[in-house]
Amino acid sequence: MMAKRKSKKLRYIVGAVILAIIALAVFMPRKPHLTQVTSDKVKIRDITSQVTASGTIEPKVEVAISSEVSGEVVELPVNDGDRVKKGQLLARIDTELLELRVKQQEASILSAQASAEQMKVQMERAEQVLEDQERLFANKFVSEDSVREARAEALAKKAAYMAAMANISQQEMEFDQAKKNLSKAIIYSPMDGIVSSRSVELGERVAGTGDYQGTEIMTVADFAIMELVIDVNESDVVNVSVGDKAAILIDAISDTPFSGEVVEIASSAMNSDSNDDAVTFEVKVRISEADERIRPGMTATADIDTGYAEGVLTVPLQSVTVRDKQTVAKALKKAEIPEAPPQVGNEQSTRVDKKRSRAELDNLQRVIFIVKDGKVELREVKTGISDSRYMEIKEGVKEGEEVVSGSYNAIARELNHDMQVQVQPKDEGNNGNSGQK
Repeated sequence: MMAKRKSKKLRYIVGAVILAIIALAVFMPRKPHLTQVTSDKVKIRDITSQVTASGTIEPKVEVAISSEVSGEVVELPVNDGDRVKKGQLLARIDTELLELRVKQQEASILSAQASAEQMKVQMERAEQVLEDQERLFANKFVSEDSVREARAEALAKKAAYMAAMANISQQEMEFDQAKKNLSKAIIYSPMDGIVSSRSVELGERVAGTGDYQGTEIMTVADFAIMELVIDVNESDVVNVSVGDKAAILIDAISDTPFSGEVVEIASSAMNSDSNDDAVTFEVKVRISEADERIRPGMTATADIDTGYAEGVLTVPLQSVTVRDKQTVAKALKKAEIPEAPPQVGNEQSTRVDKKRSRAELDNLQRVIFIVKDGKVELREVKTGISDSRYMEIKEGVKEGEEVVSGSYNAIARELNHDMQVQVQPKDEGNNGNSGQK
């Protein structure tokens, strides 16, 4: 009996303890959840701004070789990759018909010359008859009608002779054209270079260039001067200038760095085949080093140096974000600003946003968040150039201040002026880049 009473009493005690724990869990004040961030110091650095774009390698000079006459290819002494010299034989077209045409034109000239000699004799005889008729008419031996007939005959024979001489000139010109066509059947290299491609085989028939596009036989390129052709976004091309230096990484030769220089910037945008409203401009970067491994069509990436700032205040690139001006004014207790749709976003995601209207972009203010006494302080900043990691801050911060550098979501969406935060050590926060895309 005593054992049952003790067991019942123990159950009451355990129940009371559980209820007490539940009550504490429900009614005990909870510690507020703090947004976790990472931070970096505002430091003085040297910054080189860059524009990065990819493209394909092309020779500076590349000539398409086509035949100006039609026919069968009877000689083709070069292959892809062969080095050729200026004046070297590249191809020969069958000349049998062309040689026959030359002989025909020679015969036509001889025939025209013979006809002209005959017309000349007839003209001279008609002129002599006219002189005789005029002399007889002066002595009243013939009528005036006889003189008229003789004069008309003389003029007709002269016209026939002139036509025969013109025919000779025409036949001579056709003869020259036939000889020129014959010479065009033998194709020589217009420059020193390398056969970058060959499109036909021995024995194939090719169409000559004329009123339509002829058959391309091969291309000869000068591999001594190679250029990287890239498409640069419209927002970046304004910062690129002819003469800017570039670092080039060729995908197929990734173990060798190459240098280059911008030599040409297109003045008009390229037509885009996609539906993303992207506007790009073609930029050519000449590769400084000659290397036999570099081939046309290889893909490569160029980092073009577009600006340099020495000894400037900098913060991590992801630290700079944007808020609409109304939010900033309200947080910093500034004068009222006319309402506009609120916009937030990290600097990296907004500076190339093509979907926003000009009015929306004008309503955005670049800001950073400074950590002070466990809270963040919203700061308006004026920015300068940036590289792949840091951005120059011209106004709004001092050297040594602690700026929020992560995470991306916290900076872009969560943080507000005077918000309490918990600063994580860098090793726990992925070096200030947690969440960065």
